[in-house]
Amino acid sequence: MFPNLNVNNPILRKLIRDVRFRRALSLGVHRHEINQVIYYGLAIGGNNSVLPESPLYRPTYRNKWANFDLQKANQLLDEIGLVQRDRSGIRLMPDGSPLHLIIETAGESTEQTDVLELVRDSWLKIGIKIFSKPSQRNVFRNRIFSGETAMSIWSGVENGLITANSSPAEFVPTSQQSLQWPKWGQYHETNGKAGEKPTGEHVIHLLELYQRWKNTAAQKEKSKIWEKILKIHSDQIYSIGLSSSRTTTCGGFKPTKKCSAFSYL
Repeated sequence: MFPNLNVNNPILRKLIRDVRFRRALSLGVHRHEINQVIYYGLAIGGNNSVLPESPLYRPTYRNKWANFDLQKANQLLDEIGLVQRDRSGIRLMPDGSPLHLIIETAGESTEQTDVLELVRDSWLKIGIKIFSKPSQRNVFRNRIFSGETAMSIWSGVENGLITANSSPAEFVPTSQQSLQWPKWGQYHETNGKAGEKPTGEHVIHLLELYQRWKNTAAQKEKSKIWEKILKIHSDQIYSIGLSSSRTTTCGGFKPTKKCSAFSYL
């Protein structure tokens, strides 16, 4: 799932850009339940990151802020100041409105809808109510690009089998197609002629690391840069992974280096 750091709504934007909010959302996802109910126990729950078969993989990239912990999730939301609730237990945002999140889909997968039903049940326990909104792919993407969408659900990183020589562009705001920061990506693509200038210490650092990766040919240095990028992602939760791999990826029982293995959700 992709919280949109460039959403137009100023209240939701402030919340989504608060790492405590993103961590709370991740901690509030019952990945084991999703794995058992939706994937028959054949998936590996975790963050949207590299797969175990990647030479750059570390368990912390998959597990950090990904264990189901309602107590910690509620604590983080309280720390933000979302302590007031309505009669049904839904937290109230700073303007007094209930914390309702609309998660948009491309309307192409009943599987995504089924997953969101399970997420809905667990997030209710931390005082957040979600609604799924299906549409068509073009409408889905345009709404995200324009900032109308606060959160969406789509497949995870396209290449989960990265090496030091793989481009980190997918983990950095370099493209409008990145659903968690489309306007920052557009800014990069257009050399500042469109979109929004990236902000935030960690986001700026990611862009600096990406530039360093492009400017070096040394394998060891590229690996170190990748390690820093993946550490930032696992800690900052720019996307909320649900299943970090599936045994059916690429038509076989295990992902192989001959195909682009990815985190599904």
